[in-house]
Amino acid sequence: MGTTPSLPEETPSLRAHKRQRLWQIWLPMIALTVLILAAALLVTLGGAGQTRLWSDISLIWLMLPLLAFGLVGLGLSGLAIYGMARLLRATPRLTGKLQFFAGQANVGTRRLSDKAVQPFIWIRAAGAAVRSAWHFLFGHRR
Repeated sequence: MGTTPSLPEETPSLRAHKRQRLWQIWLPMIALTVLILAAALLVTLGGAGQTRLWSDISLIWLMLPLLAFGLVGLGLSGLAIYGMARLLRATPRLTGKLQFFAGQANVGTRRLSDKAVQPFIWIRAAGAAVRSAWHFLFGHRR
């Protein structure tokens, strides 16, 4: 109950993993850190002219993605303007046809609904005629 788990024995695959971890993770991280520190030291000790140059270069690299997105937005706006111009050119012909088809749909729908409701209207009219005749013949007493 009070035993501690034993450490796994060092297998060849575990040794290979440790070697890979050193060469594929730690060494690139250390090398990149050294390069960044060397670049920072070079810029700092390079003098005011060098600092200004590197700050301008950094600013250009920072602005490039914004410019790319701006160009994409400009292109999409241009395409939208072009599409709207073509649509406005074609609109008078298409709206006339659309209005004609909408009128035809209106007439067809009205005819269909009149035919669907006609039996109910006829039943109510016949019922009203029978009630009217009944009241005429036998009088209406309250």
